Amino acid sequence: MPSQLLLPIAAWKQWTIKAATTVVLAVLLGVALPYALYAVIPPHDEPLPLRLWRDLLTVSLLTTLSLYVSSLCGSAVRAMVTSIPIAVGAALYAAATAGLVTDIGYRAIRAATVSETDRVRRLQVMAMQVRSEYAMLLCAGVAMALLLLFAFANHRRGEHRPSFVVIQATALIAAVTLCLALPVLAWR
Repeated sequence: MPSQLLLPIAAWKQWTIKAATTVVLAVLLGVALPYALYAVIPPHDEPLPLRLWRDLLTVSLLTTLSLYVSSLCGSAVRAMVTSIPIAVGAALYAAATAGLVTDIGYRAIRAATVSETDRVRRLQVMAMQVRSEYAMLLCAGVAMALLLLFAFANHRRGEHRPSFVVIQATALIAAVTLCLALPVLAWR
């Protein structure tokens, strides 16, 4: 970091170039290349898989998470080794939170529509599913923005105190939980 601060380019410009290059390369290699391969050599009886649309979000999230972890680590090897359990833990937390919030939402719908017909209940469940999908997209966007912001703050700072990391992790967990809980909070 001290040698980078001596360069005649602002730190935010250096960070923007680094982050943009990383995300663009990850998207090109993780999403665009599989799309191109499916277009050139399609599998038998299978159209272009719809799951590749979600891959863009997954690749972007993992890349920004890795950028954040690398901003905290002193070497590339330590960053690679550390990012694996952090990515697995983040995925488990997001899945558990989304499942819990969705279950709470469905229970609220069942409780509120006891006297309603089954058709009304199904329509409300479908509406909750759509809201949950939008909440997950919002959650991913907020998480990526916070991870990039925190990674830039860590990049500018030479030292990494545990208190900063705890504050950043707490803010990230609170933002993700709030975004995932929005469909239930906005239901009524």
